[in-house]
Amino acid sequence: MKPTTTILAILFLLSIPNLIPAQGRVLVISGGGARGAWGGGLAQALHESGKDYQVVIGTSTGSLLAPLAVIDSFARLEEAYTNVTHKDIFNVRPFYTKGKKKGQVRGFNAFWRIITGRKTLGESKRLRKAITEYFTEAEYKTITESPDSLEIIATVVNLQADSTEYKSSRDY
Repeated sequence: MKPTTTILAILFLLSIPNLIPAQGRVLVISGGGARGAWGGGLAQALHESGKDYQVVIGTSTGSLLAPLAVIDSFARLEEAYTNVTHKDIFNVRPFYTKGKKKGQVRGFNAFWRIITGRKTLGESKRLRKAITEYFTEAEYKTITESPDSLEIIATVVNLQADSTEYKSSRDY
């Protein structure tokens, strides 16, 4: 994750103290694409050592793993991070994923999206389907109806608007 994103996430947390419960633990998981799986491993290690948390705050990919971490569904979390590929997320892939160009921007796709007025180099319409395969409505209700006051908060840094936004499971 870029230092700017990390700094914005920290500032976000410091600016909204009422999100953090007076008692209990909060786990904050950063982004980083596939590297964000590290946060899932950390969440599992904390859980296994008896250091549970009531609130999980995730940024970018961290917000995707937060729901499974807060309900201790680590096997499903590992399954998602080891089985989901770029093809499962992007209908227009912005980067090469194999060969010598791995990690580089797909030039033609980027050029075409720019000249047609698109705001991003890729398009992730398939992401919603991937999310619903690994996180169900029933699991969401487990969080929102929990007597333990479980909560997930997803943070999004919008670099174009220069702002940080958040969505809490308690708002829905």
